[in-house]
Amino acid sequence: MMAMLSHDLRDPLLSIANTATLMAMRGGSDALGQRIKAFSTRMQRLIGQVMDMSQLQRGGLNFQMQSVNLAAVGTALVAENRAARPGVKIQPIVLPKLMLRSDRDRIAQVPGNLLNNASRYATPGPPLLVQLRKRDGMAVIEVSNQGRSPPDEVVAKLFQPLRRGGLTSTTNRNGLGLGLCIAQQVMAGHGGTLTYCCDEPYVIFTGSFPLNRDWRGGG
Repeated sequence: MMAMLSHDLRDPLLSIANTATLMAMRGGSDALGQRIKAFSTRMQRLIGQVMDMSQLQRGGLNFQMQSVNLAAVGTALVAENRAARPGVKIQPIVLPKLMLRSDRDRIAQVPGNLLNNASRYATPGPPLLVQLRKRDGMAVIEVSNQGRSPPDEVVAKLFQPLRRGGLTSTTNRNGLGLGLCIAQQVMAGHGGTLTYCCDEPYVIFTGSFPLNRDWRGGG
């Protein structure tokens, strides 16, 4: 039921986002249009997360593997996040080219969800650091920010869905707590891992998966 409801909500939200774009093009309030678009984008992201959780509960996420330039994916995500959060500084360290076999849309969810998480819990001011690189035959996606280390009981539940009473953020009081869980499952679907560590004053999430895994069957 949740998957069906989420699917049906996508079309009206897309219409809202398109209306906000038209408002700006026709000389309407740019600030109002940007707010409408930002809110509708956030709703679309939440709906996507609910649909992903529905897939996980029914047996797992679907993957369509193809040749992907992870560097291009990361660069596009950084640009998108800068536009959506102009007050948040993002510092990318991305190779010019990082080709691998991956599901392009799924792998984009990992730095996307990590950036969203970091922007909400980071100490205001210092930039978020996004690194995409190769290391020992692995593709590595790392997002770090300056912020407080959560207590051990919270760390133990970081990748659990629908968690409550976790990290404290005045900007994410109504979050579903699905982003990190989905990112971890995407990494697992690529034969990799997603880990957390705290190296004061940095909170660091690192995803890694094999560069040259043989994806027979394409999915």
